[in-house]
Amino acid sequence: MAQFQEKYKDHLDVLIDPNHPDLGPKNNQFLFQVGRIHNGRIEFTKRFENNALGTVNWIEKTSLCGQTSNKAWVRSTMDYKDGKWTGGVKAPRPDWANIEFALVLGTIVFEANYGPVQESEPITEGLVNFNDGDCQKT
Repeated sequence: MAQFQEKYKDHLDVLIDPNHPDLGPKNNQFLFQVGRIHNGRIEFTKRFENNALGTVNWIEKTSLCGQTSNKAWVRSTMDYKDGKWTGGVKAPRPDWANIEFALVLGTIVFEANYGPVQESEPITEGLVNFNDGDCQKT
């Protein structure tokens, strides 16, 4: 830290916290968060954020719900070939009614992604059937 502060002593005032340079410059204190946003608007808002405000903090709805679980599933299904990771598939929807254990990565299933409307009924049905003995416990 001392080396960093000495090297950049003339520019420490632009950081959010000179003792935590990993937080970045003060302009990164601004976050643009929006619901579902479509083509054209995505490019415009990102350009505005980056160029006019100098921040990289841009989050949309799909960054929070579907993308996180999709990215995790893609990464976990990649193959290592010729010295690099390739391939991978987007996350399929789980068979909630027939599973015994779910590890959910990046998606709060009752709040985001294909949330309460599409997922709560099969999850609840699976829990009821499991507790009633319809599913075999292993």
